[in-house]
Amino acid sequence: MDAPNLSRTRKILLGISAATGIGVVAYLLYNFAKAQTVQVTLTTEQTSGGKICVGDDPSGCIAGTFSFNNGDLVKLTAVPDSGYYLDEWKVDSISKGNNNPFFLYMFDSYTVIASFTTTPPPPPPANPVVAIYNQTTPLSPTIKQRYKGYWFWLNSEEEFNVIPVADYLDTTAIYSQQTIIVKAVDAYNAPVPYATLLAYSSPVVDSMKGTIFIGNSRAHGSMTYPAIEVITNKDGIASFPITYRHTDLNGFSKERCYNQRWYYGIRQPGICLELGKLMPACNFILNGCTGEENGISYNAPCPNATEYGPMLEYESIQIPQQIIVQWKDNSAVATAIANTCYFGIKNLG
Repeated sequence: MDAPNLSRTRKILLGISAATGIGVVAYLLYNFAKAQTVQVTLTTEQTSGGKICVGDDPSGCIAGTFSFNNGDLVKLTAVPDSGYYLDEWKVDSISKGNNNPFFLYMFDSYTVIASFTTTPPPPPPANPVVAIYNQTTPLSPTIKQRYKGYWFWLNSEEEFNVIPVADYLDTTAIYSQQTIIVKAVDAYNAPVPYATLLAYSSPVVDSMKGTIFIGNSRAHGSMTYPAIEVITNKDGIASFPITYRHTDLNGFSKERCYNQRWYYGIRQPGICLELGKLMPACNFILNGCTGEENGISYNAPCPNATEYGPMLEYESIQIPQQIIVQWKDNSAVATAIANTCYFGIKNLG
């Protein structure tokens, strides 16, 4: 008989004693709490001179309160009335500049106001944009996107899911982000305000099946994934958030995440886990399950099985990705910003 390694195994023995029952209830409550999605609200207030559009849905252009999951990235666009111009954004009365569109991560509930003015912006210089400078800090940012595998309890079954997290201790699904900042200047090195720039990422999908999102969109300068337009502010500055996301999260999970169980003390073959995988809860009374182990491709026939034990992290090789920012009126005026990207995943079980 091949007994489980107790240092790597979550033992579940139900109905043996009152203490065990209490432990099981506590475990269920813990897993249930981990799987809950925290809701936050975004309130937009109407001001004279224009309106705020939330997201890309026309129904979001009405002032009101909108619900989001904690960690969602929201695109806000100011739409001035005729004769008005965007002056600044305020989030909970704190000035956030005048980039348009404006991206906001929903880590809490916020109130957003866009102030408009009748004073027109200064006309752009007579000279066109001749250079775009990378102002990002650091100039070549790194994005490490972590994913966490966990079980969601559904009555007598468990459902396997993988969510993006900024840290493995987090319970909120959120992508790690970097902010790209560029400056457009003319031939005299003076900033060019209100210049329309195009931003996109390359390659489309890298060898790790990853791609960069600009805001909440894939943008590769193609018909399918067109470039994102960004407009420089009065100081010639434009900024936008980027994230690195896996394009085949189900395949990534099946390659790396496994579950192995013992029934009546006998180890069963490991199972590679795909998203939404349903399994009966490990319950000695109901099905004779005496223990289970979750981890990263250990003793399981996963395609990329490695000898990592449970709770350890798998990290991919580092992959170069580029963000291209160009002047809309002349694609030859552009800058390329190098990014180093890689994935990490833990199956916390």
